[in-house]
Amino acid sequence: MLSATTASQPMDDSFRVPHMGWNDVTYRPGSVLFSGHPEHPDFYFVHSYAMACDHPEDIEATCHYGGTITAAVRKKNIFATQFHPEKSQDYGLKVIENFLDWKT
Repeated sequence: MLSATTASQPMDDSFRVPHMGWNDVTYRPGSVLFSGHPEHPDFYFVHSYAMACDHPEDIEATCHYGGTITAAVRKKNIFATQFHPEKSQDYGLKVIENFLDWKT
């Protein structure tokens, strides 16, 4: 099971909450979810809380917004993203396509 706590404020107070807008994502090498993406694709975020993942091995991708934020997690066949793939244009559509095509 994924285990997490939430963090509500960026470490750097100059970053506004909610976090709204485009942000580059750094994903784990070989990630099924991000297959076919460039090294640092940008995705659209709208959120006031961030996941503080208790198990770093479950983190699939991160971004920086006043500190490192968990952008995607994976545990076995469960994926979750902090960004909105449906609002992230071609990169988001590719994430959805990768998820739908993924076979365990």
